[in-house]
Amino acid sequence: MLPVTTDPLEIMSESLKNSHTEFKLITQTSYYQVYQARSLSSEEIHTIRVLDPSSELAKTNFNLAATLFFQEILRFCQLPDTNQVIFPELFEFQGNKIFFVSKPYYSLIHEMTNSKEPKHDINRLLKDLVEEMEYLLKHKKFEKFSFDCQRVFHLKDVDKFFLGDWASNTLPANTSVSGPDSKTTEIKDCIKSDISAEIYSLGCLALSVGGFKQKELESLMAIESLQDYNSALEGALKSIKGDRNVKIFLRKMLDKEPNQRITLDELIKEFGLETKKVEPPESISLFSKLLLTNVN
Repeated sequence: MLPVTTDPLEIMSESLKNSHTEFKLITQTSYYQVYQARSLSSEEIHTIRVLDPSSELAKTNFNLAATLFFQEILRFCQLPDTNQVIFPELFEFQGNKIFFVSKPYYSLIHEMTNSKEPKHDINRLLKDLVEEMEYLLKHKKFEKFSFDCQRVFHLKDVDKFFLGDWASNTLPANTSVSGPDSKTTEIKDCIKSDISAEIYSLGCLALSVGGFKQKELESLMAIESLQDYNSALEGALKSIKGDRNVKIFLRKMLDKEPNQRITLDELIKEFGLETKKVEPPESISLFSKLLLTNVN
């Protein structure tokens, strides 16, 4: 929920107040805020992400909040074509606040609330977020996370979806594990295989984006009888917008029996992500150089 008393002009740095106008808070996460503002030079709408020093996480563990903030930004810079949408020259520190500026992106809940009929490619949504899931499990070793309309964002200019607010419902396994390496390995293996809940939450998100109402989704999830659930699911899939292949994926992702759901490895293979080679884009280099300049 957005804080009612937040005054954007009290949050922004002097340079951003001199270069932008019409500041508006659009998203409040567990440790950063997302604003939109209009550039005075180009008249374009920009998105400004600000580390929130008043957040509970920043007050209790500022180093962790700042680390996650930077890691989310660096992950953002790995998205395709982000060299076209970030403004490294506007990145800055001010006291215990950090500012990162890009072209617009919005949470799905914002888009769905403020647009009469937001149109998204569900196949693209699934592909992007399967890739996000693989990244968080493989590189961040997150234990549990879920996809919902508040934490999934849409970068409009390049039509890319990504998961934000990492601190809200995800924890790296090694932050809570102590003991011998064998224990850590055992837990990591468990994480790799036991992600049926995450796959189910992604399927539910896709249903919502496809036009399935939240109350209807809650009713579907509450059905206990397998036969009744399968019948209701088929009805839900018929009601949403999407091609036949997308609906086949969703049927496998939303199987009521966790051990019958499609696996992450199968999703990766279906979307052709297993052979994808990721090279650091130009935006990573630009951001790194700017970060070193600010630190020095």
